[in-house]
Amino acid sequence: MMWIRHCAVALLVLSGCTGGTGPDQQTGQGPMAGGPDAGADPGQKLLPPGPGPAFLYEDAPLAPPFQNVGVWQADPLYVMGASAYTQGEYVYQGFIFDDFGAATGEPTSRPHTGGALYRSGGGLHYPTDTATYAFNAADLLEFRVRKDGDQLKYRLTLNTMIAPDVTAIAIGIDTDGDASTGTHDWGYGIGELGALGLDHIIVTWGTGAELSSACSGCAEGQAITTSVDLERNQIELTVPLSPGMETWRHYLVTGLYDSAANAFKAIQESADAVNPGGAFLQNPPPVFDVGFRRHDQEPWGRLLDLEPTAVVDNLEDFQQYQSPDWGYWRDANQAQALARKDISAFHADINFFKLDQGEDDFSNVPKSGLINGVYGSRFDFGEGVLEDGPVVTAGRVQPYGLYIPSDFSFDEPTPLFLQLHGGSSTHNQMLSVPNFMLEFGEKRNALVLAPLARGPSATRYNNAGELDVFEALSHIDTLYNVDFGQLLVGGPSTGGEGTMKTSGRHPALFNGAFCIVAGTFAESLLDNHRHVPLLLWSGVADHRTPYWSTTHLAMLERGYRHEQGIFPGYGHVRHYVEDQWAPAREYLDSFGPAPTYPWHVTYTADPEFANPQWGLSHDRAYWLTEIAVASDAVIGRVDAFDLSAGKAVPATRTYQEYRDDPDHHIASGLVWTDPVHLPNRSNGLKLDLTGVASVTVWLDATSIDVRQEIEITTTSTHDAVVTLVSHAGTQEVSAPQGSSARSITLN
Repeated sequence: MMWIRHCAVALLVLSGCTGGTGPDQQTGQGPMAGGPDAGADPGQKLLPPGPGPAFLYEDAPLAPPFQNVGVWQADPLYVMGASAYTQGEYVYQGFIFDDFGAATGEPTSRPHTGGALYRSGGGLHYPTDTATYAFNAADLLEFRVRKDGDQLKYRLTLNTMIAPDVTAIAIGIDTDGDASTGTHDWGYGIGELGALGLDHIIVTWGTGAELSSACSGCAEGQAITTSVDLERNQIELTVPLSPGMETWRHYLVTGLYDSAANAFKAIQESADAVNPGGAFLQNPPPVFDVGFRRHDQEPWGRLLDLEPTAVVDNLEDFQQYQSPDWGYWRDANQAQALARKDISAFHADINFFKLDQGEDDFSNVPKSGLINGVYGSRFDFGEGVLEDGPVVTAGRVQPYGLYIPSDFSFDEPTPLFLQLHGGSSTHNQMLSVPNFMLEFGEKRNALVLAPLARGPSATRYNNAGELDVFEALSHIDTLYNVDFGQLLVGGPSTGGEGTMKTSGRHPALFNGAFCIVAGTFAESLLDNHRHVPLLLWSGVADHRTPYWSTTHLAMLERGYRHEQGIFPGYGHVRHYVEDQWAPAREYLDSFGPAPTYPWHVTYTADPEFANPQWGLSHDRAYWLTEIAVASDAVIGRVDAFDLSAGKAVPATRTYQEYRDDPDHHIASGLVWTDPVHLPNRSNGLKLDLTGVASVTVWLDATSIDVRQEIEITTTSTHDAVVTLVSHAGTQEVSAPQGSSARSITLN
């Protein structure tokens, strides 16, 4: 077991260490619940690899910024705005990609901000030398401190550290809890940030540090030992201060370092190559990020009420319907506090008695409700925020939003709703709609996970965007023990597009999908939803995505279960404003768990967005894997039938109904009636192949008796090879162009 399995995270320590292991299929051995009986000893069966990327079945990695060297021992908290005492250390986990500084009357403009639903609270701009500053150089990821004899050791981890002496970090310490003693002026160009009564001020720029003290007989002028670890983005300080068993109040701010002035760089009106900008005539403090902000101090925004007849379709005007404390990047209160030049609310009262005694205290780590978390990626896309690259938010550490239900327990695997945000928003979009969390989280006793997908919209859930979704899911499973038999996926707008892509590429993972104002989807993706019911909600007044898409017609043509709800008077964002989701939850939950290994599998493989270097492939579903597309084809479709199951394609019933829950709308859809069971079975396999060069069939996951003669019928547009895998043997069978039939006995 890796470190995470040893109760590394606060929640695990509190509730018992039972981290998840990914979908049950991970071993490729042993029958699944409700799986087929192929007449073999269950321990002998060869079952296909689990759906989705292989890393879903691996322990989450320990990314470099979370790694410990030297004296440091505590595991990361992974929860932003949380703090804990553990293993002789005080650890604070900062918010990331929140380094926007003071509210100056104009939000900042960076590659990951600017849209109506992903603006920042602060307005500072980084210097234009992006190779050095990367729009993220002063972003605090983690703070920790421990006692070291009669000295203190601090470790400061930045989200981005391209050069060792670019960022300035100041730690202010009030040793006596008396604001009337000490100083309010930090010096170093920072000025006053409230009546803080600082007795000691530590300033470091990575390659050096200074200690100044406002109390007589203190450690003024004594040397601070510093070291920088560029691989891990860490700065370590050894400071000649001895707090004994006292409690000292700490403050922390970050900015950019001016080596010539030995100070924080002042904020200009406009940024240039080396100087930050965005002052907007406000003279803001030269601070980009403030530490020790608790998760409950950076609020989740709330949508304001609209008139019943209002239609909001212009996202740029949507801002007027939001409260001013909307927390896209969890920086709203930070921005306002810096504008007032008063950060007194953001502090950590560090109890050195607890550190001395090695006490564990995780009381400031939330155990339920809405949180922002961070995970460590397996892959390196560079650092910071990129203007032009495979991702927008780079770095080995990425954020996500998570709802934890109040009755969450590690004792049993937990269902999960995978929420994909819209193109003009972030991982905090739907987590700020309380009724959504109530319906899909609390009432289902389910986790709700909202990945960032490496940027608000640029990835569109392809490539690195898809990777982020599954890396976040893997991380959550490692920490919270996800029930992979109860996964739903949904999202609005671009998130609806991502929903169709995610469930269509990996259908065996999901029990249902919910696309909100999401338009029309590729036919190849719709093919793969035979066992993934689809719910579509659209607005008649939505001018961004057509309310009458071809998706409904295509699902009817295929005989797939789905429902389309068309809401008169609704524009592109009205569903989020109304925040009523009970019928959607009820519809998706009505289907129950999907079959692990269905008798009829349809899958279209599309290699366009496959990234095998990241473990992403779109060539498998259920008991079909390694579907290779023919050289002269763009996509490859397999329609496979387990004839020994004794079943027929179910009869269907279509409907169109007027409904008024959650509001007036027309619901049109298709349901399956009772399945037909055929009295006469054949121990056989039928494959219809279109544009396919080869496919692997895992017979032990079907009802076929591999000890008996097997009848194989194929219809193919190309000469293809079918590889049959079972505990009884593996055999390649040719599927020539046209139709063919044969009987085989496995070796």
